Amino acid sequence: MTWLVLGIIGCSDDDESKSDIPGCTDPEAINYLPEATSDDGSCEYDSTETVYGCTDPQAINYLPEATSDDGSCEYDPNTPVYGCIDPLATNYNPAATDDDGSCTYENSAPDWSVTVSQFEHNGALTSTVEINGISTGSESDMLAGFVGEEIRGMVHGQHFSYSDKYLFSLTLYSNDFSGDIILFRYYDESENQIILLQNEIIFQSNMIMGNPTDPIVLSGYTSVEDYFSYTQSSQQGFYIIQSAEINGVSLTSDDWIGAFCQSVCIGSTIWEGENTTVPAMGDDGTNFTVGYIVIGEMSTFKFYDDSEDKYYDAIPSGVIYPGLDWSNLAIINIESLNAETE
Repeated sequence: MTWLVLGIIGCSDDDESKSDIPGCTDPEAINYLPEATSDDGSCEYDSTETVYGCTDPQAINYLPEATSDDGSCEYDPNTPVYGCIDPLATNYNPAATDDDGSCTYENSAPDWSVTVSQFEHNGALTSTVEINGISTGSESDMLAGFVGEEIRGMVHGQHFSYSDKYLFSLTLYSNDFSGDIILFRYYDESENQIILLQNEIIFQSNMIMGNPTDPIVLSGYTSVEDYFSYTQSSQQGFYIIQSAEINGVSLTSDDWIGAFCQSVCIGSTIWEGENTTVPAMGDDGTNFTVGYIVIGEMSTFKFYDDSEDKYYDAIPSGVIYPGLDWSNLAIINIESLNAETE
């Protein structure tokens, strides 16, 4: 007798055939799995090959295995991106919104030069330079004036024995008789650093600003943390600020308020909204607090505007209780601090 054996052929389950297949889905990886439908993070790469992608950990599409940035980085517009924001730096990050102090520069002086024959008008400026409130300079340091990114004058420092300071006698050039707004940059050779100065002047043909015995003081700061730094004292007062505005616009949480006695910072804080408290350190007789405020003196105030990277004098107004006179443990309420720049 012959038996006929019939097999039963079943159908595969459609849902199962469509289930995810985990594996490496990157064709550039050495363990690329073509049939994988879901990347499981297992991709491996030849260390001798270049992997292109976003290399910035702050980006929302950061690719950890990327070895060369392809310019594809994307950022959350509501999250600050820290990095170097100086276009003159070798590590300038055009995506950065907040400077983190990481800027580096070529180990040589900047190539600042002016072709005088291109301009019809000139004027003279004699100045000193203060960085973080301290007069600075050397014969290797450079001061330059700019209109936008166009250089309009450059000079090295010269020591002036009468004041024991370095003077910068700068000739500035323009093709307009007046009206150009001149901004300044300072090259500190000892730190190999270019610092944007806070001052600006309006050019006027044949102008003469400052002289060796009464120079114009140009100032800049390496960072807000440096300029607004202070030493703790056993003598302390406190200013409670209700509102703080620049040209009628409230400060943001990236902006700072500093309290000063003459040119010395005696306290500072980031703006935290209504009732922000600014400490003010007094002279307690130690070497660390020389120049700090004493009983009966009044502080002055400055804002640091992070969005503009600029400092402004701030004036108290409105109700001030009990008064601006400082004393140890005083709590002074100030209704408003205001800066006008326009």
